[in-house]
Formats: sequence, C-alpha cells, structure tokens
Amino acid sequence: MRVYLFSPERLYTGLSLDHAGAVPPYNATDVPPPDGKPGFFRRFDPAAGAWALVPRDELPRPPAFPQPTPEETLAGARAAKLTEINAKCEAALAALTPTYPERELLTFDKQEAEARTYQADSGASVPLLTALAAARGISVADLAARVIAKADTFTAASGHLIGQRQRLEDALEACETVDAVLAIRVSYGLPEEV
Repeated sequence: MRVYLFSPERLYTGLSLDHAGAVPPYNATDVPPPDGKPGFFRRFDPAAGAWALVPRDELPRPPAFPQPTPEETLAGARAAKLTEINAKCEAALAALTPTYPERELLTFDKQEAEARTYQADSGASVPLLTALAAARGISVADLAARVIAKADTFTAASGHLIGQRQRLEDALEACETVDAVLAIRVSYGLPEEV
C-alpha cells in the first residue's frame, strides 16, 4: 500500500512510501494528495479523510521566537565577559606559582607569618620554618629572609594582576552597549620590576 506523509501541521511533505500493513496512526494517510498548485499548500483533514488546497496566506504562522531585549543581551554579554576576565586572571595568578605542589602552596601563609615573626624576634617559636630549614640544611634566618623576599614579590605580582582584573571589571560595569562590552580586550601582564 502507498502512504503519503504529512507534517504535524497536516501539510503534505512531498514524501510517500510503500508500506505493508495498516496505515501508520500519525502523520500518514493512504489517500493520495491532489496535484500541487503555485501559492497553495496541500493539507490533510483527518476528520474528513481528505486533502484540500489551502492558500499560503491562510495558514497560521508559527509564533516568532521572542527576541531578547537589549538589556537581556547586554546582561548576557557582560556575564560572558566577566567570566573571561576572571578566568584569565585566575590563569595569570596560577602562572606565578607553577612549580609548587598544591599542598605546599597551602603552607605559604604560615611560612610568611613565621618568617615575619622570626625577623621581629629570632627567639620566637617557628616550627614550620625550623623543620623546613633543617630539611634543607640552611639556617632559619636564611630561610626566613628567602620566604619574605618571595612573599613580597608574590604580593606585588598578584596585586598588579588583581588590580588589572578590577580595572577590567570597572570598564565592564561602565559599558552601556553590547559592542562596548565586546570591545574590551582581556589580557594580563606584569611590569618588568616584578
């Protein structure tokens, strides 16, 4: 048996096929459609079991997708740009300490605090620095000086990067159009002295 396929809107798809058995219950009929005519669609009426030619302008138009308002588009562009700003800052900050294991990074604040305590009072208890210095075979005083030098360099570098991130965020907040948001170029760098 030959069956003719129509869309969910009951418009003839132009497809037919040989089918064994009963007519499929959805979007198919064994009633042949009439010949097409310019400016008309062939539409099947399941209740009447017949095709009809329907002028194109009489078919209901599908609802248009709602267009985002300029504010929604601007909000979306801002959110995407902020994600880019933050991700690139995070990558730049991570590049400052690429050779350290994560668990060692967790001790940096403690190392710095003990080093500053030791510089203020060489008789103070600094168990982490004492253990590190002993394992390295250097004095606690030498290690404290190295830790403070690295901490100061890291503070200056991270401060510079975070300041750039904040400047980019300020520029983003000042944008009033999507084009202005897209014009923001996100890059991070360090001055030579850092």
